[in-house]
Amino acid sequence: MPEQHVSKVIKCPVCGRLGSVQIKSIPVKGRVYHYLYVAHYDGLHGQTRKVRWHYIGKKRPDRAKLSSPE
Repeated sequence: MPEQHVSKVIKCPVCGRLGSVQIKSIPVKGRVYHYLYVAHYDGLHGQTRKVRWHYIGKKRPDRAKLSSPE
């Protein structure tokens, strides 16, 4: 199953940088778990784009944590 995009740019609660909220599907022992991550796209390195992921929680965090950048 491909990753789903929530398509909202927020200030990351882990590092404070801007990033997009994405739902990653992780298969473990025949089950699929869905987790919220913030993706930071760090530019092109060779032929691929480097992406840094910060985990922000299995359940949807408070709206205060997912505040839009100012």
